[in-house]
Amino acid sequence: MFPHHPFVMDDKHHDVPSRYEADFVNNGVRYTYGFESGHKGVHSEWLYEYRTGRPRTLFQRDGLDISFGRSLGGENQRIARLLTPKTLYLSLASMLHHASLGPVATHVRNLILYTQYGEGDQKARLDWVWNELEKDDDLRLRAVTMLRLADLGVSGIDLHREPDRVKADERKREKEAPCEGPGGWGGEPEQASHEKEP
Repeated sequence: MFPHHPFVMDDKHHDVPSRYEADFVNNGVRYTYGFESGHKGVHSEWLYEYRTGRPRTLFQRDGLDISFGRSLGGENQRIARLLTPKTLYLSLASMLHHASLGPVATHVRNLILYTQYGEGDQKARLDWVWNELEKDDDLRLRAVTMLRLADLGVSGIDLHREPDRVKADERKREKEAPCEGPGGWGGEPEQASHEKEP
């Protein structure tokens, strides 16, 4: 079950369910999967496939009432009897090894990146974005174009690390560097000189 974080900017939308929907292709077939959930659980859930270009319902759920399309084989009703308000049907079907829905559920699970809310998670996301923008000029250009279209007043992206951050990144790279050769860091050990300097 996805955690529910209600909208807090106004009371009008506080109890409105969150809606998630993904349109994707798995094994050459297009699917649309989605659900709505709130603090009491799953309000609705649906899965459509487009084998012929037109949508075909595999299942559609409203609360705990669920209906199945004729093309969806398997033990659908047996799985539906185990459904709870806080359980997604697709997840339950996957856990119970539904032959048709299991691969779709696996694809959805691998498709979605979950965002955590902690300070460490935020820092990790910012670091990831920074690194991607730093190494990919085309991505940086596309990001600037998107930000310009959003009319946020952004005209470019310049990446400059703070000195403390640069030192920390260098230390991290040194720790992660592969240990090669007898010298430990990519070469022969330095020979100690036994000659006396004049």
